[in-house]
Amino acid sequence: MRITVTDACIFIDLLDCQACEAFFQLSFKVVTSYQVWMELDKEHRGILEKGVDAGQLTIIKITEDFVQKIQNKQLSSSLSIANLSVWYLAEKMRTSFLPVMEL
Repeated sequence: MRITVTDACIFIDLLDCQACEAFFQLSFKVVTSYQVWMELDKEHRGILEKGVDAGQLTIIKITEDFVQKIQNKQLSSSLSIANLSVWYLAEKMRTSFLPVMEL
């Protein structure tokens, strides 16, 4: 199963809890968009790069054509480009979302 990580804060929380290694050992193929990846600071990207190098995390750069396709869907204007990019990615790849949840 493929999981699309929808927000940089998911990675940040995994890093803060020192749970990335365990997360990447689950039987999921983890993907995110380049736009979400770039929301992380250099230190976080440097740590997560190990997962990329090991094939546990895939970063997909989405071309600008997604903006036009998303605008046609008339989604909420409060969504960021990063949010929209993973929505588009998950729809295109038919993956499940790993959303941010507020408690």
